[in-house]
Amino acid sequence: MPNTTVNAGEALSSNGPEHHISAEEFLQSAQAYFTDYWEGVLPLNGKRLIGKGLTGWYGRGATWDVIQQWPSQFPGCNLGMRTPPGCLVIDVDDYGDKHGGDTLKRYEAKLGPLPRTWKNTRRDPNSPSGQLWFRVPEDYIAKGNLGRPEDCIEILQPHHRYAVVHPSVDPETGRQWWWYDEEGLRNSFPPYPGDFPMLPQAWLDELSVENAGPEPEATGEEAAELEAEFPLGDYSPGVRRVLTEARLGLRGARHPAILTHSMRLVRLGTLGESGVPKARDQLRRWFTKACERDGSRSPAEAESEFDSQWQGALRKVAANTAGVSLKEQAARFWKARPELARLKQFAESRGVAPWSMFGSALTRVLALTPPWVALPPIVGEPASLNFMALLVDKSGGGKSISDKAARQFVVGSEAIFTRGIGSGNGMLHAYGLMRKNGTQHSIRETVIYYVDEVDSFVAEMARPGNNTSAVVRQAISGNELGNQYVDRTKNVTLKEFRYRMAIVMCAQPRQATPLFAQVDGGLPQRILFLPVDNSDMPEPELWPEQPDELLTIPVWPKWKAGQEDRDTAEGEAEGGRVDLGLKSLDLDLPFLREDLVLLDVPRNVRKEVRQSYFERQRGLKEFDPLDGHADLIRLKVAAGLMRMNGRLDGITEEDWELAGVVMAVSNEARKSVLHELATKTKETARRAGKAEAHREIAKSEVLSEAKEAGIEKCIERIRVLLSRKNDQSRSEIRRAAGKAHKAYFDEAVERLVDMGDLELEPLVYRGQNGEKMRLTEVP
Repeated sequence: MPNTTVNAGEALSSNGPEHHISAEEFLQSAQAYFTDYWEGVLPLNGKRLIGKGLTGWYGRGATWDVIQQWPSQFPGCNLGMRTPPGCLVIDVDDYGDKHGGDTLKRYEAKLGPLPRTWKNTRRDPNSPSGQLWFRVPEDYIAKGNLGRPEDCIEILQPHHRYAVVHPSVDPETGRQWWWYDEEGLRNSFPPYPGDFPMLPQAWLDELSVENAGPEPEATGEEAAELEAEFPLGDYSPGVRRVLTEARLGLRGARHPAILTHSMRLVRLGTLGESGVPKARDQLRRWFTKACERDGSRSPAEAESEFDSQWQGALRKVAANTAGVSLKEQAARFWKARPELARLKQFAESRGVAPWSMFGSALTRVLALTPPWVALPPIVGEPASLNFMALLVDKSGGGKSISDKAARQFVVGSEAIFTRGIGSGNGMLHAYGLMRKNGTQHSIRETVIYYVDEVDSFVAEMARPGNNTSAVVRQAISGNELGNQYVDRTKNVTLKEFRYRMAIVMCAQPRQATPLFAQVDGGLPQRILFLPVDNSDMPEPELWPEQPDELLTIPVWPKWKAGQEDRDTAEGEAEGGRVDLGLKSLDLDLPFLREDLVLLDVPRNVRKEVRQSYFERQRGLKEFDPLDGHADLIRLKVAAGLMRMNGRLDGITEEDWELAGVVMAVSNEARKSVLHELATKTKETARRAGKAEAHREIAKSEVLSEAKEAGIEKCIERIRVLLSRKNDQSRSEIRRAAGKAHKAYFDEAVERLVDMGDLELEPLVYRGQNGEKMRLTEVP
């Protein structure tokens, strides 16, 4: 049981409150609450909790024996209450510069009126201020706020915050907290917790947060080690932006504002952003002054609360950096931003796998970004945002419906010209045509190529003289496209940063072999793999409603003054062609580098990308050949997340962090495809050798003792080699075993696998399937 005792030093200050309740009042009321299933009684200094271990995820209620000691330990203490299980409190602040009443009206207009319920307040019961109490499902977990922290409505739950209740008094004004029933009549005590009205379903949906429970926390020592690594110096742009938002946030509910912005600053510190320690001190000063102005806390209390929040943020982030499962990362990803939560809800409302829908939606969002918007030259030249996603699952797994759902979710993306992939030259002709006089007539700058089954793409690649694969590789990199032909009508040219190409391809894992055969050309390295995995899909009756708000991507402003006046949005299709209403797209004319719009990328992200490139070029680390374009893909994903977030100002640290989760999901999906391909290769080999195996049965039954001894020696040799260095390729171990064991090597490997002593993991090297060998237990 966590420590629920309180140090005497934490009692009321010597300059104690002018107004307080007697020990008798405290005990009589506490006993009445305690015996009526209100067991989360707390001791308060005014409104501040005395002691630790009584609240939060791990907090435990004090026993009656402990509660009886509080009035003598802390004379004049107020009475607080944790929200009982199965209850939720909507805490509205509406006084001074806080306008929670307006927020409540806005949400009631959106979600429907709240039922009449009990209210707890020390203010006028007719005022919007006060705590409204409701029942919710026992396992229900809500957000910490209704809207944003500055909207001044906080949500109290069993694990989050607490209420000041009757007979407590305001230390300064002497006003007493009272309970008011549904009719507005004043009461000393609330009803049994199960008698509150149920929070309506629309409100449950609005406030709901999927959450498995308390987040892990690191030790104080681990938190201190993390903070010691934060760079000093002036504020980085990201840190300065957080400080600006924090100052505005302090005008509303201060506790959640401090918690939110402390977490953001700590995360920036872990990413190498400078100025976090300086920002911490500034935020502490602002918080302390704000508390002094309204008299809610003494300077010492304010600083203590801030330091507690800051340490909590450090411990949470330190725990997360120590290693979080991909499933946990994915769960946090969907909660990180409202648009991501809506995307997941939209997918679930249609029975669609969220990750595959995200892949298609991301591709469409990037397609809605003009081709002259690019990534800065972090390594080499500026990089195009042209993009390709591969949705992988078994037949009938939901690949096609994922893209259809994304088309509806991303507003405006249905109007983008979409075609299936044909020949490489044919793909260019979707953008423009050559006139007989040799001049090019450009039609459109953006095309989405959608491939419902990878077989059609494979068939195109297999045609003699076809250049589809080469065109796709060059297009994803944003290179100039076009070849010189004798027939001038074929000479369509697409210059760099003049065209946007986005590709969504669907594939069953075992049909993806030809894609990995292109590894030397770099095709699979340029692809984002996303799974059509819907194994967590709820029962149909539990599917959520479609969100009211879809994803609207802001139109990028037109080119800078002095450039061509043109509309970058797609027009309506008429007669198989698209009229964009443009004077001239000029896709065959070079685009001036100085006219590019280069997205801002944080300094620490640039540093990370360059360091990774340096280590790969110098051979300082081992890299999977399939990760050759991983950082570039991640930057493109981050740019897409920026656009989804409704921003045009550049990639942020959070965009980069979220893109890292997407890349982790992609790596797992790619690994599953490689595993399926390796399994397919083995099954083919087994079928081909089945007849031969039958013919060899007689020989195997009379296997000589010499051969058996040879196999045993080979097994021992493999054990010795892997005990020196585990995780080696099969070919490396075969060579190291030597010629003496060559004849018995494969059978020795099979026996080790059958015994459970050896694991084989598929790998691809230079387009060839292979295996990595690993002892399950190293002596």
